[in-house]
Amino acid sequence: MKKVALRLLILLVVAGVVAGGYYLVSKIPRQENELATATVRRGDLVVKTYLRGELTTVRSMTLTAPNLGSISQITRLAPPGSLAKAGDLIAEFDDSERRVFLEDALLDAEQIRQNLKKAETDLEIRKSQDQVELVKAQFAVRRAELEVKRNELISAIDARKNVLTLEESRRRLQKLEQDIKSRLQQREAELAVLREQLNRAQLDVSREQRRIEQARVLASMSGLVSILENRSGRGGFGQTTPQIREGDQIPAGMAIAQLLDLSDMDLLTKVEEVERANLQEGQEALIRLDALPGKVVHAKVRRLGNTAATNVFRGEATKKFECVLAVDMKELLQAVGASPDQVNRILATAKENAQRGVGGGPRPSQSGPDPGFPAAVAGAFRGAGGPGPGGGATGFPGGAAPSGAEGASGQRRGGPGGGPGGGFGGRQMTEEQREQMRQRMQQLTGGRDPSSLSAEERQQIFQQMRQSGGGFGGGGRRGAGQEGAPASGAAEGGGPAAASAGMPVLSFQRTGANQFSAEQRANAQLPAAAHEGSDVDILLRPGLLADAEIIIENIPNVVHIPYQAVFNQGGNPIVYALNRDRFEPRRVKLGQRSESQIVILEGLEEGETIALESPDASAQQDRAKKKKKSAAGDGQPAFPGGGTPGGGGGGPR
Repeated sequence: MKKVALRLLILLVVAGVVAGGYYLVSKIPRQENELATATVRRGDLVVKTYLRGELTTVRSMTLTAPNLGSISQITRLAPPGSLAKAGDLIAEFDDSERRVFLEDALLDAEQIRQNLKKAETDLEIRKSQDQVELVKAQFAVRRAELEVKRNELISAIDARKNVLTLEESRRRLQKLEQDIKSRLQQREAELAVLREQLNRAQLDVSREQRRIEQARVLASMSGLVSILENRSGRGGFGQTTPQIREGDQIPAGMAIAQLLDLSDMDLLTKVEEVERANLQEGQEALIRLDALPGKVVHAKVRRLGNTAATNVFRGEATKKFECVLAVDMKELLQAVGASPDQVNRILATAKENAQRGVGGGPRPSQSGPDPGFPAAVAGAFRGAGGPGPGGGATGFPGGAAPSGAEGASGQRRGGPGGGPGGGFGGRQMTEEQREQMRQRMQQLTGGRDPSSLSAEERQQIFQQMRQSGGGFGGGGRRGAGQEGAPASGAAEGGGPAAASAGMPVLSFQRTGANQFSAEQRANAQLPAAAHEGSDVDILLRPGLLADAEIIIENIPNVVHIPYQAVFNQGGNPIVYALNRDRFEPRRVKLGQRSESQIVILEGLEEGETIALESPDASAQQDRAKKKKKSAAGDGQPAFPGGGTPGGGGGGPR
């Protein structure tokens, strides 16, 4: 009896232990696959676009070293960071060698001029002598003729002598006339050679004088002076490039400084292909600069790129379109703490630079019309006549714009004007003129993108624009690059046609080397260095990063979900909606989207729960984790010889 009771007691203890273990095991939390979920909402959805970019100047000008015949030495240089005004001296080069050549050219020209005067005097003396000899020969012929008339009264022998004398006198007169004509032609040829030599010498003098004038580089607009790096040397890898300083030897054509008009700035951004379709020129935007936390500045979309491009140096994986936002400078200056007087002075500087015709676009872009399209037409079509580094029209170095018979660049003719007989040149069009030109372009292109036109179609459109309006130049023989030749649309070209067609007739202002007189160049002084309290302290610098927010549309009372909850299955958009205790795929019809939300037109109702990740993908991940964990638990550490702890191996004992 005691044995039975003991066995029952032991059985009860074992059952209790098993029940307690099962209870404890059941209380261990299981590792469940929890999915992130969201609730379908209904309400107003604001579609916005967020852009990231950097500030850039609307107007800028690159100043280059003049061609003084050889490598030139900088004798004076504007202080870096100084605020220069139009007409201030930026750099001065050593022109002593050119002055020596000028003296030699002047001496050669004076010597040739004296030789020409002597030759002209000798020619006049010779003409007088020839005239005397000619009169004598004519008198001899006349006397011989009178002697012949006496032949009836004298003997036959004397009569024959008189006839022979007359024939001889006439032959002498004829030969003398031919000799005089030949000598005159020879002397005229000698004079023509001397005159050509004099013209050549005068051209040499003019060239040397222009080179001496170019030795003093002046500012064509007001702006911040940015001294560039001296890249003329042969620095090795890893060596820093020094900044240009006084005394450096600079080759001709090398960029030495930049003038940055910081009184008018844009925000240069890049947009994705999906966002490009939602943006339009003139849309309002809000800008927040990283350097001004908490400050908001208004802006407008100034220009949108027509073609996409990839910048591999910035790590861009996809092609993007360029988007330029025009910043409200008054708000921006007030945000950085500028006083009212400084704001008015800076805005007046921007207006003055715009009237000078310098600038109009932030930089040459790959997103504009292709280079095969005429520069003036392309600039009018896209609404910006921006300059390139040379400060000319529509991004062409030197400001050359295709036009009439003599294509001339602004650098060669003394100003970044357009082609001869008219053209846009460096001067900006007004909004009304730009709109008229854009409408005319749309009529001729039929609304097509100029970059999609063939070369023949572009040439035909350009010819039509030249025939219908003088704004594009053409037909003129002389250009406005020459001093004292103000070219406009009506100058020897197409003014009446432009007036009849209602097109704007534009004249342009020279902004090159010839806009300053010799006295202004001689009296030009270097700008003062930046000091505390000046406008330089409050002007923003190019390259500052900023975020832009553009409101595309406000959609009222729509069903929307997070964009990450939409998946693609078989080419159709689906979402995983919760049905009882499991998520099931459901096809939906999508609408517009914002930066994080998307409109659901069909397939979901307000209040439903959806998964933000695919349940199938989560299950696969869990199975992979369990398999990996089990594989890690079954594995045993290997020992030398292939043995395992507690068992015999193949190694030595």
